[in-house]
Amino acid sequence: MRLLRRPTVGFLGVYKPANQARVPFKPLLNISAPSATLRFCKPAATATVFSPHRRKLRASLSPSPNHHASRTSMSSARGDDVEDAASSKSKVVLYVKAGKDTESLGDCPFSHKVHMALRAKQLEEDLELDIVKINTTDKPDWFLELNPRGTVPVLQYNKTLVCDSTDALNALDELFPPPLLRAEKDSPLYATASSAVAAVFPAFAKYLKCGADSELAAHKESLDAALTPLDEHLQTAKTDFLCGPSITALDCDLAPKLYHVTVAAAHYRAYQVPPQLGALKEYMQRVFNSEPFLRSKYDPEEIIWGWSKFF
Repeated sequence: MRLLRRPTVGFLGVYKPANQARVPFKPLLNISAPSATLRFCKPAATATVFSPHRRKLRASLSPSPNHHASRTSMSSARGDDVEDAASSKSKVVLYVKAGKDTESLGDCPFSHKVHMALRAKQLEEDLELDIVKINTTDKPDWFLELNPRGTVPVLQYNKTLVCDSTDALNALDELFPPPLLRAEKDSPLYATASSAVAAVFPAFAKYLKCGADSELAAHKESLDAALTPLDEHLQTAKTDFLCGPSITALDCDLAPKLYHVTVAAAHYRAYQVPPQLGALKEYMQRVFNSEPFLRSKYDPEEIIWGWSKFF
């Protein structure tokens, strides 16, 4: 195990936009090489920090025995905050939901959203990525000290800690150079695409969780109705992805949710995306076969297992 130097100045806390101050803090990181087991050394003090939504959190680091990180190399010249004789790559840790065996990737669409975004960023970066799978039914104490809310995903980059999936995508654009995932907000397509994306998962979840057979038909119609604006948007936009020719944050948000629709709704409700939604079906084929999605996806069986508690 290589002992990395203590940063001379550092901040550990929940991510905040650039114009909000962070609380000074000096963590000490031990990162093993090359097996990529990441451990945190508990510092002498803790720091009270604030989230972008102004919630107070108590942030600290503690030893994390027996947790394993899958490591994948990505692109970047930004390794100046951490010294490693073997590599100058920047290091990113993403904590995600573990699968049913506690070793595989789990079915959390919000973890998938950030994981997919990281894979999209890797096309232009040289990052060293650790994926740490958290057993969300038996969360280890060290993780609850890291994120007292106990939620996933959590993104950690050097001294920055981000405990919300949308904030994580904003942070990725602030921390790393293009492609900028949030550049979509400058697109004239963004407003209609964003509105269409927001309706999908609530309609899908109500349909899947519905316990009364008499209500299934109505919930199916609601899901069809939620998918229709996406199809209309794609027909009008005539672009490969929601806001243009490349994947943006909205695609990273939508694709994991559509993945759940195509797997869980098909398995438990024999649901199929209506054939008249041709533009949406073509989009799904493109995004499901994109490199960022393929390199961040979990097995369909994880989705089936994840929703099985409602059946």
